[in-house]
Order: sequence, then structure tokens, then C-alpha cells
Amino acid sequence: MKLVVELPATMDAHYTVVRRARAVAAARAEYEAKDIPTENFERLWAAEWAFLTSARLELGLPVIARDEMTSLERTSPEL
Repeated sequence: MKLVVELPATMDAHYTVVRRARAVAAARAEYEAKDIPTENFERLWAAEWAFLTSARLELGLPVIARDEMTSLERTSPEL
């Protein structure tokens, strides 16, 4: 990422996605996949949206509305 990212905000958003994904993985050690707290996934999806928004802005692309990104049904996937 550091090779292609220009703005610190985009790099920070990337790190947040990685941290949130790791939190979901860590929760999997404690819970069955279907029992991982919904908040873990909500934080991950929010971080994903923030990263994609930052990356699109950096590339000069229009921001996608959050509801357009979540048009697919999101449920806690089996891990």
C-alpha cells in the first residue's frame, strides 16, 4: 500500500481495515462464526467504506454512497 498511496488519510484508513479484520479473526477464536458480535462486522464494514471513500477521492473518482455499497445483503459470513 505504501508504494501506491499518496495521502496519509488513505493509509490510515487501510490500517483501520486491517485492524478491524484482525478483530473479527480474533473473535473467531472465542466464538462460533455465527456468534461473533455484530458490532465487529459493523466496524469492519465502516472501515471498509472509509478506506474505499479515501482511495476513490485520492484517485479523483466520485464517492459511492454508503447504501449503494451495502446493497448486497450483509450478514455475518461463516468463517
